[in-house]
This record gives sequence, structure tokens and C-alpha cells, in this order.
Amino acid sequence: MPVATGYGKEPEPSTSSSVQWSQQCRHFEYSEILLATESFHESLVIGQGGFGKVYTGTIFNGSTTDVAAIKRLDPYSSQGAPEFWAEVEMLSKFRHCNLVSLFGYCNHEKEMILVYEYMPNGTLEDHLHKFCTPLSWSRRLKICIGAARGLHYLHTGVPSSSSHPDANELETCIAQSQAPTNRLHISGYENENHDDIEKPLPTIEGLQILGDAFPGHEIQASGYSRNGTTHCGFEWVRHLPDGSVNYIEGATQPKYTVTADDAGAYLAVEVQPLDDKEIKGELVKRFANDNKKITCHPDMVREIENILKVGHTSFKLLVWIVSSETCNWEPAILEIKKSSFNIKLEEPNNGVVVDNKYSRITIISLPAEIPSEFSILIPSGGEIYLRADNSTDMSCSRDTIVLTMRLFVKRAVDRKLGKKN
Repeated sequence: MPVATGYGKEPEPSTSSSVQWSQQCRHFEYSEILLATESFHESLVIGQGGFGKVYTGTIFNGSTTDVAAIKRLDPYSSQGAPEFWAEVEMLSKFRHCNLVSLFGYCNHEKEMILVYEYMPNGTLEDHLHKFCTPLSWSRRLKICIGAARGLHYLHTGVPSSSSHPDANELETCIAQSQAPTNRLHISGYENENHDDIEKPLPTIEGLQILGDAFPGHEIQASGYSRNGTTHCGFEWVRHLPDGSVNYIEGATQPKYTVTADDAGAYLAVEVQPLDDKEIKGELVKRFANDNKKITCHPDMVREIENILKVGHTSFKLLVWIVSSETCNWEPAILEIKKSSFNIKLEEPNNGVVVDNKYSRITIISLPAEIPSEFSILIPSGGEIYLRADNSTDMSCSRDTIVLTMRLFVKRAVDRKLGKKN
């Protein structure tokens, strides 16, 4: 499809129907759009798709104002002037309580902008998958009925010669002082042969996870793109023993380094295939470690078991020191004992950083996307930040230290509670 890249104003369609729809659809001045969007300020962006970014803004309508969703064509979008004018002409003809209304448009030099009624409560997808606002079954039934009414109008309530719109989003809104309503948001147009409907959705075949899923090891999701898939969204997920699901912060790439936090959990990757129009295919999911819980490498298991038998150990690492004079990573020694731990600075800065007994609030945490660092929350409420040796020696790796210390803490707390280890 052609892309609008010229600097002259795109000509309006010179058909007889343009007179009819121009009377129902307002032409906004570019200055009105700049005022409403604060010159397209990023803080007002509420969405983005194949057409471009969508902003929220206030438009003036005589003595009244309306909140609008303002969709601005991206100059690099695969859509262009024909699609823009087709959408204006099509949507200006539609008036129905279950369809989002088009307030108007703006065509200024290379700028092509559509101004819609704003749906403040988001899309159905938001409520089903993102917001913590569960929908009752009666509410879902009302949404289905509203969507059906909107689609029925599109098929029967407009001239048969009209191109069929693409009902790509179902949005929900709650009108003031009225019962909840929902409306279809339609955009673009389809060819008469309905190619877009018949075209199979983008997908990924043969998804697998390569590599050994041990803490400290890197694994990678791999598969074959099909049906026009151009890119994918990745999310790594932990399924914990208590049944809860934890989407791992920052883990949104095909590669992922397994951590101590994954030990004892089921680890999976969710892959969302998309095509060049940002059309989503079916979500594909794959579990690592042949669908079994993540365990430690046998060498790491032996190392930790030996430490537990001895009852104490120490590790050389770096500790983050903040003082009135400096903020630096300083060399230190972490000493782990049966009931306590301490951190001492090495020469020439000899001194004890912390010396604490274990308690239930001695928590060892791993920051997102920093493979060598961890922190210890101490009873006083402070937090000590540490960095392990980046060498390949498993005996002094970050995950070995963290798992060892967590076991010492658990055993100490169990003893205080009278439990047998």
C-alpha cells in the first residue's frame, strides 16, 4: 500500500459521496489538533498500532468540550492516503450506539489524523487480561449482545455497496448515569474478496527451548515463523508450587538466564507472533526442562550439600558502600554460619559491614536483568547490595551463594520454630 510521504496536502476523494460524508464528519484544523494533544506530547499517548500512535485530548465543540482519541498516521506506516480517506468515508456513514463514533479528521500537508470518540474504560482485552477488574458472566453476556448488535448493523444497516470494515477491537465504556455499554471500534477497510479474513493468522511452529535449564545457564526460545510472522513478543514465566504465576520482570527476549529464583518452579516462555500490521496470532507456550521443575546442576547440588554438612562457608565478593565521601563497590568477604552471617571489608578498608542473626525477614533477593548481583534484607530494615565473582567457577557463582544462604536461613528459622531439618 502507498505511504503518505509527500509534503503537499493529500487531495480529498473527488467522488459524489464525499459531499455527503463531509456534511456528517467535521474537518479539524491542524491547530486544533496541536492544542488538543499538546503538540503530540508523549504523555498523552494511549495506544499504538499499524496506523500510528493514538493520543487522548480535549476538543472544543462550540461552547462544549469532548474528550477524544486522536489517531495520527505514522509516515512509515504501510497505510496511506487511500486507506485514510476510505476510513473517513466509511466511518462517517455509521451511526449506532454500539459503534465508536468518528468525530472528524484533519488533513494538513503530510499529516493525516482521525478523531474518534474516546472510550475511557479501555478494551475488552484489557479487562480480560490486564486490569484487575474481573467481569461477571452477566456483564460478559451484555458485551456479546452489544457486539452482535454492532456487527448486525454493519451487515444490514448500511448500503450493500459499502466496503466491509475491520472490527478489530471490542471496547467497553461506562456512560455517565447510564447502564454499562460496549462498542465496537472499527478501522480500515477490506477488499471485496475478504482476503484479510481468509488469510491465516501469524504463528510460530516447532517452538522449543535450547540449552540446559540450570541456574546460571542461558537458554533460548527458538521456532519457525509461519503465515507472515515478522516479529514476536516474548515473556518468560514462572509457575510456582503454590499454583501462582509470576511473569519475570525484564525477561522479554528470546534468551534468558536461569536464576536461583527459578529453582523448584516450572519455567516457561510465552511467544506472541505478530505480522507487519501488528495482527496477533495465537499465543504459543513452551516449558523448559522437558516440562519438569527447574533443578540445580549436579555439581552445584554437591557443592551446596558439602557446605551444609560442614555448617559454614565464606565467599569473596563486592559490597556496595555508601558514605559521605564515596559510593563504590568494595572487596569483601561474606561469611555464612548456621545461625548468622557477617560481611567484612578486605584490606585496606578493614571493618565489619554487617553481623546479623537469621530471622524470617532475612530475605535474599535477585534484581532483574543483573546476573551477578543480589541483595540481603536485614532485620533493621536495611538492605545490603552484593556482587558475586563473574568467573565461570560454579562454586562461587551468584546463584550458588544465594541458594546456599537461603537454605541456611530456612534451617535456622525452622530450628527456632522447633521444626526438624
